[in-house]
Amino acid sequence: KIISESASSKFFPTYVPAGKGGGKITWQQPEERACAIQKKEKAPLLSVEKLCAGYEGRDVLHEISFSAYPGETLAVMGDNGSGKSTLLLSLLGILKPSRGKIYLNKEDITDMKVARRARLMGLNFQNPNHQLFENTVAREAKLPSLFLSKDSPEEIECKVDQLLTEFGLYRYKDHNPFTLSLGEKKRLALVSVLAYSPLVLVLDEPLVGQDSGRLDLLMTALQKHCARGGVTLMVCHEPGVVISCCQRILFLGEGKLLIDAAVPEALVRLAQMGREEYLPMGYKLTTPGERGGFK
Repeated sequence: KIISESASSKFFPTYVPAGKGGGKITWQQPEERACAIQKKEKAPLLSVEKLCAGYEGRDVLHEISFSAYPGETLAVMGDNGSGKSTLLLSLLGILKPSRGKIYLNKEDITDMKVARRARLMGLNFQNPNHQLFENTVAREAKLPSLFLSKDSPEEIECKVDQLLTEFGLYRYKDHNPFTLSLGEKKRLALVSVLAYSPLVLVLDEPLVGQDSGRLDLLMTALQKHCARGGVTLMVCHEPGVVISCCQRILFLGEGKLLIDAAVPEALVRLAQMGREEYLPMGYKLTTPGERGGFK
């Protein structure tokens, strides 16, 4: 059921600005954001080699290869049906690849069981209802950590309470998770993963249902994760968010990796492909071969 509904048309990449005439976010342009990743000085934390995966014997992904380095945030972009959710599910082992390899810290985890892999990689589904199991928000937030964290129960509870407070959910700690709004459920799902600090965050549309204030909060949490040397793969179609916090873009089309490049280069290539829906407002190419920019 999770797999069949992972691309539900009910969920769309959007956020709602907070307040009247306010809540606007000023995003940094690519030229203004210094890349924090020096690939030549680091070994990749996550590597994918010629990955093929799909459903019922039919491959959706076709020989996907890329590497992610400590401290990187990668935006996974592409049209509906391009293979984004399939890629995320394959990384976690929920979908078994038909071919290819996945390495984490140089270890081949292609055949590693999902339960063991979950200690290292934390997944947020596109539909948060797929990962709600407990009858209170507090119990839900702690659940993964009780199985996957090395911390004591007291340490887990302290950390969860802090995260629930930061994410504006503490007042609902005794409520049933299914009574929350979509945006609140998405934040709760992220809290439950952040609480046990996996090496890799795999997030499918985490910004859905968030106003600008919550959006800044989520981005800060992801930046802290990457500052600790973690990696984030995030399905996101908000160009401003991608420019502000991501180092690279992975752009999928019909199950193939069409673009794997630093954000400035990826924007140029998207513009050359005529994919204006993935570009920030005001971003234009002036002449063929020239760098893109904001007009």
